[in-house]
Amino acid sequence: MNMKKIFKRTSLLLATALIGVTVQAQKSPQDMDRFIDALMRRMTVEEKIGQLNLPYTTNRYKHQKCEN
Repeated sequence: MNMKKIFKRTSLLLATALIGVTVQAQKSPQDMDRFIDALMRRMTVEEKIGQLNLPYTTNRYKHQKCEN
């Protein structure tokens, strides 16, 4: 399976998970744990690895002092 295909599947899975998390937001922590466990069981190893390779962004100016 090529990387583009893995990335597309992983992105789709992440989007689906985020929508599910939004819907699940009003549920108890135990329900959320069950949701996450079920999602992790459905994910392939390639999808899990793809999640590790998603870009990470941060505010690079967050720790700089503002001098006026």
